Amino acid sequence: HRRRAFFSLKLNAVLAIRKGVLKSYFRRMVPLTANELMWSTGLNVFFWAYARLEEASLPAIAVADQAFMVGFVLSTGVSSAVSVLIGTELGAGNLQAATQKCKQLFSLVCLIALTCCAVGFLSAFVMPYIIAVKAGLRPLATRLTMVYSLFFPINCVYAFCFFCLRAGGDTKNATRLDSGYMWALPVPLSLALALFGAGRVTLMTAVFLVQLAMNLKIAPALMILKKGGWLRNITLEG
Repeated sequence: HRRRAFFSLKLNAVLAIRKGVLKSYFRRMVPLTANELMWSTGLNVFFWAYARLEEASLPAIAVADQAFMVGFVLSTGVSSAVSVLIGTELGAGNLQAATQKCKQLFSLVCLIALTCCAVGFLSAFVMPYIIAVKAGLRPLATRLTMVYSLFFPINCVYAFCFFCLRAGGDTKNATRLDSGYMWALPVPLSLALALFGAGRVTLMTAVFLVQLAMNLKIAPALMILKKGGWLRNITLEG
């Protein structure tokens, strides 16, 4: 701070920010913040629903979640890199180049997604033994991991769409697709399964149905991406 580095704390610098920049900032910050809060809450609802159906089997869910998170982190990293590359073109005003780069990177993301899917299936037979879980729950943990892996390619492609929308500043559609859709279908479905399916619906069935509902959003995500409304240079705002 004494050296007056570029990011040193200068509270009076806030007053120098133009109103247009602040307006643009909050217009994108609020939906993204709300999205993260609603998303994390939705995941907790899923966990509660699974616990209500088969509480004793929750360790198997934990194993499948850990296996899924390995792929999820990879897809998020890949999609973040895509966001940077496309955002660079958008920021330079090269909308045509951004469109072309989006198409090229989409193919790469699909290849990575299929590879991760294969790795996920293999990990289904390894993770239950790496993570301490009762022998009786290992077959269930394997099957659950395979369910997560089955939907992983769709998850990866959706992450690509989501980060492309963010690169163009289309946080409203990104939020609608992400947490908005989550609370419109998968969350009510999980609650219905928990409240009315106890003793009749197995944990395996519930996880499959919730994952299926979660991944149906890939269709509207691809449609919004293809329309190209997100292709704009937001650095010109404010």
